[in-house]
Amino acid sequence: MKHVFACYVKDLSNIFEQQKEPDQLELNNIELWQRITGIIRLQANEEIILFDEKINMLSNLDSKTFVGKKKVFVNILSHEQNQKINPPIILFQGLTKKETFEDIAYSAAALGVSQIQPIISQKISKNWWTEKDSERIMKIMISACEQSKYFVPPTLNPPIKISEITQMLHDQNFKICFDADGESIRKHCKPNSLTQKATIVALFGPEGGLSSDEIKTLTDSGFELLRLTPTILRSKEAATVGLGLLRSLFS
Repeated sequence: MKHVFACYVKDLSNIFEQQKEPDQLELNNIELWQRITGIIRLQANEEIILFDEKINMLSNLDSKTFVGKKKVFVNILSHEQNQKINPPIILFQGLTKKETFEDIAYSAAALGVSQIQPIISQKISKNWWTEKDSERIMKIMISACEQSKYFVPPTLNPPIKISEITQMLHDQNFKICFDADGESIRKHCKPNSLTQKATIVALFGPEGGLSSDEIKTLTDSGFELLRLTPTILRSKEAATVGLGLLRSLFS
């Protein structure tokens, strides 16, 4: 299968709706132009996938892109609405160290998670979250979408406390808290254990884990306590393995 680069273009769907030519698109986007000509180093007539949160389009690069106007001209080969993977997965992630959280967000986006909800728990080392951090994580997740060719980046929410979680969830949610002391995941997660309309809620603690009081709060609100492996995994590995397993089982 031929590799085709994918590039996110903000407001692509609106630009596409307002285009003058049905099969051509002119993008006055110098950052995209620099990326195509100077970083990816594509050539005229090579294919590229452009996307935003709503649509993706397979195109080839028109030669006008390379004549010095610093605009991107493409010929549209096909386009379609982005399709979300079902069932939806909401990731509740204890606030880890910043670099670790960024790695988890990348994996979550590549695995088609629909929403990421950071959690402030008792054992976090520091609440480092700012609006600037949120913007950086969104860029990281868009990079994951470009690599994975899944064109719907997750919604990223501001952090909340564990006590606020139950206000966000519904009874039909399939709620899992991954914990080393939980029961084996093999006993509970089977493809026929989930209805088509259910949303999977997967919760992972921070580096220090969750306190016994926090675990009780979650189990009292309907979370099943499950373990992934007989070994202790770091936060990044646990989230990646857990989300990958859920996506493989239920998609």
